[in-house]
Amino acid sequence: DITIENVSAGEVRGRAVSGDVILTGLSGALEVKNTSGDVDASISVPGDRVVIASTSGSVRLTLPGDASFSLKAGTVSGSMRSDFPVTVTGEMNSRKMEGVVGNSPMTQVDIGSTSGNIVIEKR
Repeated sequence: DITIENVSAGEVRGRAVSGDVILTGLSGALEVKNTSGDVDASISVPGDRVVIASTSGSVRLTLPGDASFSLKAGTVSGSMRSDFPVTVTGEMNSRKMEGVVGNSPMTQVDIGSTSGNIVIEKR
């Protein structure tokens, strides 16, 4: 497993082959790719982009309750849930979600999971 806590940086990048990735208290852009394991990311101050890809594992992203972002999320085999109200700008079904949260999205959130659930939570 990989755990990263309380990092403030322009961008955090990570790649794991086996095991969970746990990121808490991050400030800045994020790019994480995980082949086998869950990704749990809590971002205090999102940067311009958040990219999370998981081949075999679930993804949970926690953002501030007042976050504003554009969203593209998809899973091949799993479910999706967002605590944020999403204004649909593309496709929205049980496996794909494209839309905007808030009035002035400055962050692009892109989440993909081949086999796992996707949850986007408010902090």
